[in-house]
Amino acid sequence: MDVSRVVWASAAACLVLLCAFASIALSGQGSNERFAVLESEHDWNAALQEHMRPAQSGSGAVRDAEILVLDDEISGGKLTWTNRSLGLNHKPYWNTCHSTLDQNLSEKNPLLKFTPNRHVPVLDDTRSAIIVALMGRRYEDGVAEVIDSWQQFLLGLKPSTSYVIIVVLLGGSKAAVDDFVQLISNSVDPLDCEVEHRRAFCAKMAALDGGYRIFIARESGMHVWVTFRPVIIPSSFGRVSHLPFAEFSKLQKKKCKSCCQFTLQYAYATNWYGFELPFLKVIDYFDFVFKFDADMRACRSAPMDMVGDMIRTRAVYMTSQTLTDRKCSGTNKELLFHFLAKEEQRCGFRIHPQANEHMWWDDQLVPYSNFFGVWLGLLTSPEVSRFAVEYRDFTTGLWENRWGDQQFWSNIWGLFFPHAYNEHVLNLEEWRSSGLIQHKRACPNDSNATSSASQR
Repeated sequence: MDVSRVVWASAAACLVLLCAFASIALSGQGSNERFAVLESEHDWNAALQEHMRPAQSGSGAVRDAEILVLDDEISGGKLTWTNRSLGLNHKPYWNTCHSTLDQNLSEKNPLLKFTPNRHVPVLDDTRSAIIVALMGRRYEDGVAEVIDSWQQFLLGLKPSTSYVIIVVLLGGSKAAVDDFVQLISNSVDPLDCEVEHRRAFCAKMAALDGGYRIFIARESGMHVWVTFRPVIIPSSFGRVSHLPFAEFSKLQKKKCKSCCQFTLQYAYATNWYGFELPFLKVIDYFDFVFKFDADMRACRSAPMDMVGDMIRTRAVYMTSQTLTDRKCSGTNKELLFHFLAKEEQRCGFRIHPQANEHMWWDDQLVPYSNFFGVWLGLLTSPEVSRFAVEYRDFTTGLWENRWGDQQFWSNIWGLFFPHAYNEHVLNLEEWRSSGLIQHKRACPNDSNATSSASQR
């Protein structure tokens, strides 16, 4: 029986996406020349035409087209963040069948494609976010220890204008933000929003996602934006979905079926990047997003511009290693088939995943997602947004089997790309193997750029 029949026969679950990543002006040194340089929007679209639909205006016409502008004393000019979203991750466009718009109803086996929620990125005009989602003091302490190393990592790539570190304190409060700020006070200074020419910028930031507090990193001039987000418990849990997360997690502990050595707080925080990050309003102002875990340390400056290489090699995501998934996670094909069934119901005909000839869900090969990046045109597309919600609400996923976000990312690649981890990817595995980035370890003694935070 071929895979397409298997997928169709078992249809009964869901699919998801995400991503996270960064931006910057091109710095020619160390660039990756494995692929021909793409010179135009046409080249980018041609390279991805098998996976990506043409850009649509959709409800983007009614999106918030605000521009965030800040007079910046450090760079001697103005910093601007323009809303780059096309508004396609919001209703009503969100529920539209992609294949109907693609006019491929006559195709014998229509394949799942994503509708980009960004215009093609331009090399000298990108903005990127490094996202850190934290749930608990241990992880906040971790960020305080490594944040200086991240600045060191990005020095030389115009970090004050290209990258922003966004810290989200899940389930926290404004008081929790105050406590966290104390932890990083040796590395950042608060932006004085009482200065007249900053008030408009600060007011707009205060209106996004419940409000952001703005800080400037001392070593690099990079912005650090800190906010908190309440934890979302799916309504499918009924009455208990209204409980405080601490109480809810105690109830769920009794219902955990596998991978129970991981707390629900940890599982939620790591999966948040897939099912909640794409819907943040602040993300509309960025092209790429990176995920840096709180226990990831950089040991010296990056040898090349990650964003520039992604654009030039038409990579929609960046990974630093693939590995075999933990056995306790089990299979997630039930979710996949459920998602495909709902897409069929929405469109009125059968739709196949791009990796239709390969049972990627049984490979157990997943990206190591503690240092990971993605183009937001993919992550916030309506198709991935729908998968993200299904993934979040799938009760036997992270809620009962403590899935990590590896399940989210690996399924995105199989849904939208026929050769997972080998197509449209920037592979930076050598950065990990060479010790440039370290997971849960200090930098080697001979490193010439050990984080100053680690020495405090």
